[in-house]
Amino acid sequence: MRVLIPSLLPCWVWVAGGLGASGCEGGGRGVEAAPVAVSAAPAGSPADVARAALAALDAPATDGETREGVLEDATGHALDGLHRALVRAARGQGRARLVFYGGSHTASDLYTGVVRASLQGAFGDGGHGFVLPVPPISRYWQQGARVAEADGWASLEPSLKRMGVEAYGLGGMAFEATEPAWAEVATDGSRATRIEIMYLRQPGGGALEIEIDGTARRVETEAGVLEAATATFEVPDAEHRVSLRTFDARPVRIFGVVFERGEGGVVVDQLGIAGSKARHQLLWDEAVWAPLFRSRAPDLLAFSYGNNELDDHHLPLAAYETHFTAMVARAQRHAPAASCLVIGPSDRQYPGPTGWKTPSLLAVLVEMQRRVARARGCAFFDVLAWQGGAGAVDRWLATRPPLERDDHVHFTPPAYRRLGEVLTRRLLAGMAD
Repeated sequence: MRVLIPSLLPCWVWVAGGLGASGCEGGGRGVEAAPVAVSAAPAGSPADVARAALAALDAPATDGETREGVLEDATGHALDGLHRALVRAARGQGRARLVFYGGSHTASDLYTGVVRASLQGAFGDGGHGFVLPVPPISRYWQQGARVAEADGWASLEPSLKRMGVEAYGLGGMAFEATEPAWAEVATDGSRATRIEIMYLRQPGGGALEIEIDGTARRVETEAGVLEAATATFEVPDAEHRVSLRTFDARPVRIFGVVFERGEGGVVVDQLGIAGSKARHQLLWDEAVWAPLFRSRAPDLLAFSYGNNELDDHHLPLAAYETHFTAMVARAQRHAPAASCLVIGPSDRQYPGPTGWKTPSLLAVLVEMQRRVARARGCAFFDVLAWQGGAGAVDRWLATRPPLERDDHVHFTPPAYRRLGEVLTRRLLAGMAD
């Protein structure tokens, strides 16, 4: 069936306080487009689909540098919510949504990209998901999306100089312009039928121009109070380019762009920030972040923190545990039916007078996260154990090709691929039984 879709049909959705009010405006000429992409039910039972996804992965490495890894689940039910969502997706009855928060391991979109491609290949393509609208670091990228260099935006995120609670949005970052500014995000080998622009309504807010594939609309961001907002556009099933512009000194703050496709399949939101720590989430204004988070309706909450916390020598372990517990609990409070996964920190080394060494605090943080995961009903994946324990950095640097970068912190792409594949195997294992 071919359908007639307005080239840009905007729906303005204000989500402040969790009470969404939306209204879609008509008007504009209809253009003949490809059928809206509603993911067809994959062939076979949900268990067959899960087995097919596992069969499509590379065979586990046999070089001894990584273990297959065990997903610890004290309750035996930590992934039930995710599995129910994947069953719906496998039957063509709904969408499965996964969100991954973390530091630079996650922000690279290398292991999360493997999870996204594997699950979408088996259960259906629900679109790329969330992407930051402005590059937060040089060479920022996500698989399936392209973020151009931007101009005129100030990047805002928790740091030593910004330790107060602020309106950071879904991904824990915001970008604000107080002068004419420009940004551009596009799909890159992926398609979308719906595009969402997340931004802030605020006192004195200026105009934000949203241009999609050459057609522009303006949004006024002025409001009496701070509140999160989303502008949603239904678009033809194709690749798309989104440009965002401001025009004067009135402040405009943007949070992100979401690309989705149809009503089924799988969406993986990669929400990592290089250098971030679990306690930084507690600095995200809950009144702004929570409505955007709830709008994503996640079926899996995944948290990958700990390596950057090794730099916090001033904090006692009890503070780490308090922060980590509060961070997980807050997300669970706003997504009570979602599954939960804690991904432990990896081996990391620091230079010293006798060479590079793994700090003893790393093992302590692993056990703390394992303890919190068990208390909060989350599954736990021990990355350090998957690597073979402390000292993995030395071994991985010596492999050919190396699995570790020479900063003694980050992996090379082949290692991130291994991590993405072992996580996919562990996430699907219960479904394929």
